[in-house]
Amino acid sequence: MINVIENIFTTFHDGGITGWEGDLKQLTLKIECQYLGKEFQEGFKFFYLLIYNIELEPWMNPITLKKINWTELKDIFKAELEIGYAETLNGIVKVSCNQHNTNYDYCGGNLLIKAKKIEIKNHLKQKITPTDLFKASENYWNKFSNN
Repeated sequence: MINVIENIFTTFHDGGITGWEGDLKQLTLKIECQYLGKEFQEGFKFFYLLIYNIELEPWMNPITLKKINWTELKDIFKAELEIGYAETLNGIVKVSCNQHNTNYDYCGGNLLIKAKKIEIKNHLKQKITPTDLFKASENYWNKFSNN
């Protein structure tokens, strides 16, 4: 399942984590990804991911600032995180994210996800299977490359 989690976050490349609810036991992330949402329905621009056990390894700016991993959700998501790519290392999914708000002393970081389970929902909070998400992404990128 950990590779599925990695692939889900990779599929949301350039999407933004624009909101969150819950706690570390059951966290819901709001992912805005308009190009992928349109593959499901016109006007659909965000998804929800239900996940748990997450922390942020920030990229400090300037780099000389003290770096510690953040485990408080209010710290992790104080700025919108833009999803870059994901990879799995030692059973942990590492999602590289940028952060563009210059009012903060970090420019992004790695979300470290130790979850063994994830659930995807559309903007109406209806479940989407990983397979359907991956097919929608493939459809988008096929259309993109044909243009």
